[in-house]
Parts: sequence; C-alpha cells; structure tokens
Amino acid sequence: MRGTAWRAVAAAELRIMLRNKAVAATVVLLPLFVAFTALASPTPDTVAHAVLFMLLIGVHATLATTLAARRKDLFLKRLRSGADPDASVIVGLVLPAILVTCGQIVVLVAVLSHTRLSAPDNSGLLVLAIVSGALMCTGVAMATSAFTASAEQAQITTMPFLVVAVGGSLLVQDRAPEHLQWLGYLVPGDGVVTLATGAWEGMGVGSALLALASVSAWTLIGAVLGVRLFRWEPRH
Repeated sequence: MRGTAWRAVAAAELRIMLRNKAVAATVVLLPLFVAFTALASPTPDTVAHAVLFMLLIGVHATLATTLAARRKDLFLKRLRSGADPDASVIVGLVLPAILVTCGQIVVLVAVLSHTRLSAPDNSGLLVLAIVSGALMCTGVAMATSAFTASAEQAQITTMPFLVVAVGGSLLVQDRAPEHLQWLGYLVPGDGVVTLATGAWEGMGVGSALLALASVSAWTLIGAVLGVRLFRWEPRH
C-alpha cells in the first residue's frame, strides 16, 4: 500500500459519511441505541450480543450502504481511475465505519466497567471478538454491496445476514440442548458472542479456538466473495 493515499480516502469518506444523514444515523445513532439497551440490562451475554449487533449495523450495514452509494455516484470509478492501488482505496473507504463502531464499543465497555458491570477478566478475548467481528462484517459487506444497486436497497440486502447472525446465535443458545450447542459455530455471529462473553465469564482454550475458527471462516468466506463479486461501476 503506497504512502498516505488510504488516509486521504478515509478522511474524505468520513466527511461524506457524516454529511449524509441516513448513513450517519446508521453508523452513529443505531449502535448508540443498542448500547443504551445493554446499559439497561448489563450482563455478559447482553453486552456480547450488543457488541455483535453494533458491528452488524455500524460496519456491515453502513459499508454495504456506503459502497453501493459510492458506486452509483461513480465515485468508486473515479477513485480507481487514479494512481492509488485498489487496496489503498478499499482500506480508506471501510476504515471510518470500522473505527467509529469499534470506538463506540470501547466506550460502552468502559462505561459499564465503571458503573454496572465489572471490567472483563480477559480483555484480550473481547478485543479478539471486536476485531474479528469487524473484519467479518467488512468482508460480507463488500459481497453484499455487489447485489445492492443503491443506498435505499441496502436496507433489504443487508437484512438476511443480520437476521442469520443475530437470530441464529440466539436460537442456538436458547433452544439447542447442551450436546448441540456446537451448532452455534456454524452461525456467523455466534463466534463473536462466544468470545465476548468469555471475556467476562472465562472460557477454555479449545472453546476460544473454536469460536475464533468460526469467525475466521466467515471472514474468509466474506473476503473471497467480496473480492470476486465487488464491482467498481454500476451494472448496465
């Protein structure tokens, strides 16, 4: 990646993102609403699901919306026609949403740790959950944007992954018997929730590796699909 090209793209993207009321609400207000619900019932499981939902809204939904809008406006085409490498442009485009969302999660955990919930015993697991979840959501967002013609359409195209990630994790944890709990690792969001919960409740090395493998697999799937399907120009 060359020089500071990605920084210039990221700075421009952040300005554009904050000027767009719909995108700003998605990346800022909705995750904050989720954070407040976690503050109302601060248990490790509630906070873990809040972390997942904040990543899904703040990273996945926001990036799918942003990339679709930039493609429709031919902004992606103009960026690619410059001298900057494709990777530099992509990093600059996705970084603002990732940093804003991760920053919100850090603030949420910090507030909870000083008010209604103890600090995580293993903060490394929480960091792992946040970083791996953000990467997973980024890859899937790039793939989702390929099927999204406009920012408005993103409200529909991002819904399946959100429902599967959140609903699947809740369904397995609440309904599946003990000997079938491993099915949760097949769901994209369960690994993030398991790692985040383990930051407070503790977990064995084997369980942590399984959860990380689950998130990594979905990250790889999203990245491969994103690279193969991502489009720089509108489909004519």
